[in-house]
Amino acid sequence: MGTVPPDAESLLAARPDDFVGERTALARALRAEGRSDDADAVASLRKPPAVVLAVNRAARDRPKAARDAGDAAARLARAQLQGERENHEKAARELDQALELLAEVALAQLSRGDRPPTETSRVRVRDLLRAAVSDESTRDLLVRGVLTTEVESAGFGAFAGMPLPKRKRGGVKRQSGEQRPGADTSERKRELRERIRKARSALGTAEEDIRAAERRRDELAKTLADLEAELGRL
Repeated sequence: MGTVPPDAESLLAARPDDFVGERTALARALRAEGRSDDADAVASLRKPPAVVLAVNRAARDRPKAARDAGDAAARLARAQLQGERENHEKAARELDQALELLAEVALAQLSRGDRPPTETSRVRVRDLLRAAVSDESTRDLLVRGVLTTEVESAGFGAFAGMPLPKRKRGGVKRQSGEQRPGADTSERKRELRERIRKARSALGTAEEDIRAAERRRDELAKTLADLEAELGRL
């Protein structure tokens, strides 16, 4: 994720319909102060997807939950690496609680009147929260509410690539050739994961089309701001 000028961080929690107008006003104000480089950086800032703006607002509206999520994620990672099962389970519960609160606040931001957020939005918000908090490079951005893009997760959920700490277990040893519990669902899981992958790919293509249209709109807005600023200097 690129560096965002400090003056522009407030834009990352703007409402989608207000983003372009607020960005144009800020760029104009910075240019009037003689800060042309900062004004250009602000004017070139792309509008984040609505789910990103909503998650940023949620993190700012519920700063304790955001900090709790970041702390729990860090403890979860340590417990994972050190094989501390009890600490791992405790951190995982606390992480889930903090992320669920942030998700509910973000989804409330995405509601429009009596229209609740779509199921796609619900999935994207929760995926974004879990992916962002699971990576050290984006965890602080989430806590501060300054994410700029949707974060890609390498696996199905936070820390998915790490092996879970194992409990010591006794009992009867499984006989050779005996089917492991849940083995009959592995094929179905593979099928669902492939369908999820394809659905995500299709969604990504559609979103890229939207972003391309937004970039064109933003370019036109920047051109308009530059022309208005030039007119103001005459």
